[in-house]
Amino acid sequence: KVEIPDEIPLLPRVEGEPLRLWVVLEGEEYELEVNEGELILDAALERDVELDYSCREGMCDSCMVRILAGAENVSEPTKEELDMLGDEVKKGFRLSCQARIKGPVKVMQG
Repeated sequence: KVEIPDEIPLLPRVEGEPLRLWVVLEGEEYELEVNEGELILDAALERDVELDYSCREGMCDSCMVRILAGAENVSEPTKEELDMLGDEVKKGFRLSCQARIKGPVKVMQG
């Protein structure tokens, strides 16, 4: 079982190390090497981690993930995310089709 933190811990970026995205999906944890600026959804799908998604435009919540660590390393929420998720964004929920990676981050879906 995955522990949901009360406060999302920081994940400092280490100079010279590749960017990492950790995805917890159906009890499995995947560690992926990713590029800065990639969307969380695209980064996972391109590395064969099958996150759920539907519209890819921020108009549904099929691709919603919860950030478990490193929220500071994800782009600011888009208008679409704020419209769809409201205050849930403050709890670490994001739309993976809208959130871009700026540093190490750990997310969970499902």
